[in-house]
Amino acid sequence: MMRYDDSLIIAQVGYVANVPYFLTYALMSKGFESINLLPENILNSKFARIFYGSRYNGNPLNVRLIPIKGTGVAYIINLLNKLKYFSRKQFLIAHLHIGSALRDHLFLWFLEKLHKKKIKLAFEFHGTDLRNLSSLKAKLLRYIYNTFLVSTPDLITYCESLELPCMWLPNMVDPYYILFTKNNIENIIYNKKRNIDKDLTIKVLIPTRLDEHKNVQFFYEMLPEVVKDVDFNIQVTHIVWPETVDIFISRVLPTYKLLTKNKNFKFKILPLQNRYDLLSLYLNSNVVIGQFKLGILSLVELEALATLNHVIMSRLNIRTRAVYSSEVPVCSIKDSSELGKCFDRIIREPANLSGLEFIERYHSIEKVINMLLSYYYNVIHW
Repeated sequence: MMRYDDSLIIAQVGYVANVPYFLTYALMSKGFESINLLPENILNSKFARIFYGSRYNGNPLNVRLIPIKGTGVAYIINLLNKLKYFSRKQFLIAHLHIGSALRDHLFLWFLEKLHKKKIKLAFEFHGTDLRNLSSLKAKLLRYIYNTFLVSTPDLITYCESLELPCMWLPNMVDPYYILFTKNNIENIIYNKKRNIDKDLTIKVLIPTRLDEHKNVQFFYEMLPEVVKDVDFNIQVTHIVWPETVDIFISRVLPTYKLLTKNKNFKFKILPLQNRYDLLSLYLNSNVVIGQFKLGILSLVELEALATLNHVIMSRLNIRTRAVYSSEVPVCSIKDSSELGKCFDRIIREPANLSGLEFIERYHSIEKVINMLLSYYYNVIHW
């Protein structure tokens, strides 16, 4: 088999949950030429810095970002032209993170067939795009792609039901978050401990999106029962995504009004935060509230663990537990009594030291990139 290491370019296409951005950086850090192609309207939007960087820098990892003009058919045609351009002098792997219409996949498939000696396609599912996939579309996708990647292990179940060959590629945690935590670990532990020692206050952060797949409101439903019996303070900071404001008002505010009657409870609402300010919130918290429906570790839970936070969430599903050879350091609960026990544990251990160890073992650059390169080489035959 011919190898193209010296003349290879790897294009991460899309912007789902920052995953293409981090993978591009990781590949660059290992000496590969890699680019991140994404819609121009996303790159130029007011949310670009929120999703990618800080208030000062929309591209802190200095990834090569390539904007693609247009929407719909115009976007996919411009994308095809850009892929053809980059494949003129180099062998190209196009790693797609877009839950596009079948028409778009067919366009890409024809492009690969026309340039089969220069272009290889890889496709990764990230959740809803696979959960909502019809059996007919799945059947057609099997003819286009060899083996699919999935970002969380629970998605393998959906692959099996649709007879799609899939393998899990762990989500990589922002390398800056890991590096900052490692370089400042003593100060971070001290600050988390001070939250509790100074005011006997557990600082709770909720950055998780309010939607049907996360079911974060379940946490609020349990909270009144817990708050009335505790002898410590709970300070909740909730980041409200713009598209979930209506859900927040209808499902969370009624519980919030009930909670504010308790002197031990404090509550703060924040808009969507950029990556820099989000890191500050992680570092200043003791616990992050994850999701209560799917039983998976999304990027929120992983980032929380990387920054020494405890994570409160639902029971992990069987697929998620199976892929880790060691215990996952989260506090999995099913009712208010177990939530109370989690808070008691946080009082005793303000920082979750096992979290960073877990992330470095399973979700580091080295771990993820080794798996990704193995996929490129052994599965799509670069």
